[in-house]
Amino acid sequence: MIELKQLSKQALSGQSRLTILHPLDLFIPAGQFAAILGPSGSGKSTLLGLMAGLDTPTTGEVILAGTSITRLGEDALAAFRSRTIGFVFQAFHLIPTATALENIQIPMEIAGRRDAKKRAKALLAAVGLSARGHHYPAQLSGGEQQRVAIARAFANEPPILLADEPTGNLDYANGMRIFELLRELNQSTGTTLVLVTHNEELARAADRAITLRDGRIVLDNPKLSIEPLPST
Repeated sequence: MIELKQLSKQALSGQSRLTILHPLDLFIPAGQFAAILGPSGSGKSTLLGLMAGLDTPTTGEVILAGTSITRLGEDALAAFRSRTIGFVFQAFHLIPTATALENIQIPMEIAGRRDAKKRAKALLAAVGLSARGHHYPAQLSGGEQQRVAIARAFANEPPILLADEPTGNLDYANGMRIFELLRELNQSTGTTLVLVTHNEELARAADRAITLRDGRIVLDNPKLSIEPLPST
């Protein structure tokens, strides 16, 4: 689960302080698929970065799976993130000199898993890329690279997956495939999924849609719609 208590973020802008996120409280139970919506500049990515411990809040507390990460030191936080959080970025962030299989395998090797290669192959199969494991990122399409990034995010079986505009660099068809893959993995593994998107069509398939505007939650709507996404 994810719990935020009076979480806020400010930054210096010249001689004044700019409020990016006003103090907010939020609870996302284990296994839920929550979409965070809002226009550019509303604080979506900042909120996700704070959830992941990639940024430090000005005030408040982030509690993930029962642990307050705002109270952890740098090393303890890094170790906690590696075993608790998977992160999918808009820009893929694959290692260019490693194959698709190796990109998935590396986080597990760092964690000391003995079954790293076997699990990496299984994850490649789960995202439909068994035949592409020996290819490097430059040899893969954008949609294929994002599928590798998703498989990598699930490598260490994190209870929480955070995705920041994972379809933003993809065309409509590939974006829908990536979204469906995330939804399927959320349902099959029970991983808590938080997806930042500006796309209301995608949010309709989430369990819950949280809308931000000017750094504030203006709408928290469980099951925005039960209508399925259109097939591609």
